[in-house]
Amino acid sequence: MKRTEKKNQKKEKRQKEWVFRITVGTFILEVIDKIHSWFF
Repeated sequence: MKRTEKKNQKKEKRQKEWVFRITVGTFILEVIDKIHSWFF
């Protein structure tokens, strides 16, 4: 494997991780928002 290919793979992995984190974070925030609107 070429060095640049390896670098690109790392970059792609990091991007996917970020997308996953942002998606999960948004979901959790929405759930918390709904719970707050039920109780308060």
